[in-house]
Amino acid sequence: MSNKPQKTESNKGKAAKAQASSKTASNKGKSAQPRLHPTAQEPNFISEGMQRQVSAVSPEKKTKKQSAEDFREFIRSGRLELLIGCVLVAAILLLSLGSILYTPYDINFMDITSRMAPPSAHHLFGTDNMGRDIFSRAVTGGRFTLLVAVLTVLSSTLIGCVLGLFSGYAGGIIDEVIMRVIDAVSSFPGILIALIIVTVLDLGRFTIIIALCIMFVPSFTRIVRTGTLQYKDAVFVRSSKVFGASDLRLLLMHVFPNIFPLLLSSVIIGLSNAILAESGMSYLGLGIQPPTPSWGRMLYEAQSIIFKAPWYAIAPGLMIVFTIVGFNCIGEGIRKKYL
Repeated sequence: MSNKPQKTESNKGKAAKAQASSKTASNKGKSAQPRLHPTAQEPNFISEGMQRQVSAVSPEKKTKKQSAEDFREFIRSGRLELLIGCVLVAAILLLSLGSILYTPYDINFMDITSRMAPPSAHHLFGTDNMGRDIFSRAVTGGRFTLLVAVLTVLSSTLIGCVLGLFSGYAGGIIDEVIMRVIDAVSSFPGILIALIIVTVLDLGRFTIIIALCIMFVPSFTRIVRTGTLQYKDAVFVRSSKVFGASDLRLLLMHVFPNIFPLLLSSVIIGLSNAILAESGMSYLGLGIQPPTPSWGRMLYEAQSIIFKAPWYAIAPGLMIVFTIVGFNCIGEGIRKKYL
């Protein structure tokens, strides 16, 4: 009887010890897990906030950076020059071609009461020493100046392409003869050749075109000849020749299309040079003859009254500058974009 209570007490003691040991083990397990200090969690919270802030700001910065890079690429690719040149040339062409349909005054109408009148609402660029409206004469003169420049460049380009393609493709003695003649023509100053031709021939309206054409033929011939020498031995030309393509087809369908981008840039810049040359010839009295107006002739007439009526020289001068800058920008833009 006395042993039963002792066993019960011993069982209770064992149960208490087991429970205590289980609590101790659980406490050890909990203590074994790393416990982070509250301040140790702040960097994660701050970094996430910073990431949200950066993610909210970075698109705007990226957009600004991308816009700046796009603008630099816009300049490097030549599109800016093309845009400026097209705007200037389009404005000049619009005024010049529009003069066919309408001008504020007749180009030969003289108003003695308005001699050397300054620019006003009635006379946008003022009047000259004979009372003629300068704006009407400037836009009409632009039509004739541009006509001479276009005909000069087209004719010289055509002759230069024929000579350059034939000389570069044939080679040998033909190439030597053609290029020595071109060198002989180039050895003389272009303005001197034009003066001789205009003096020898009759001073007609198209004499200046012949003179300027001879000036520009050598440059276009060299450009086309250089391109022909570059592509006449190319693989695609040889392959076409093996399949029986004629020499004319090789030149027109395979060689010339590869030269065209460089030739186009040279033609556009040649237009500005032709305008400048025509204006110089007309200024010397060997270009377009009165009463037909031209920018160079207007500059010549303005020099005697330049201090009394400076607007007479400014109007044709600005037309020449804007036109030349416009064509040069187009030519440079084509060169940067396609070459």
